[in-house]
Amino acid sequence: MGFAGLARGMKGMMGLVVMMIPMSVLAEEWSAAPLIGLDGQFGGDSLATLQYTDGTEQELNAGNGLVFNGGALVETPVTGLDLRAVIGWKYSSSMASNVDVAKTAFPVELTARYDIGSGLFVGGGLTRHLSPKLTIGNDTTEYESSTGFVLRAGWEFIVLGYSSLEYDSGSNTYDASSFNIGLEVPLNF
Repeated sequence: MGFAGLARGMKGMMGLVVMMIPMSVLAEEWSAAPLIGLDGQFGGDSLATLQYTDGTEQELNAGNGLVFNGGALVETPVTGLDLRAVIGWKYSSSMASNVDVAKTAFPVELTARYDIGSGLFVGGGLTRHLSPKLTIGNDTTEYESSTGFVLRAGWEFIVLGYSSLEYDSGSNTYDASSFNIGLEVPLNF
């Protein structure tokens, strides 16, 4: 999927979010803050199993990885309701020393977040993983870009979440769902 495909998909997702907001609210004042985050994600089906010379094995799961992301947290005029848009880079590897192993994707998330009070929040929305792929040595398996949903809850900067989506390689479909734990910090200047 190229940039044009990403733009069409994101415009559709943003259209849904905007349609949920009453028109009178759109005339109110909105504010935004840059946002950076780091997530550890765990789960999903095994994409490959690496066998080491000492007899141990390592599963490379579709949902595993570290996600570095950045975007914006938009405060709406609706009390307690924020909108969050981020794009990130998801990466995982192995401990192998004789072959390069990398699983990557570019997750994009659009979520609504409701502040409950005392720093607690809940939210949910859509996620899309762009260009997921697994490279082991000279072999690369590319998966279709995939859309799913994400649920989030947290306190202050600590976030717990669940993402549900699948990776499709044409001949096989893998559950790429994951449980997430991370830190996310709005940069209010």
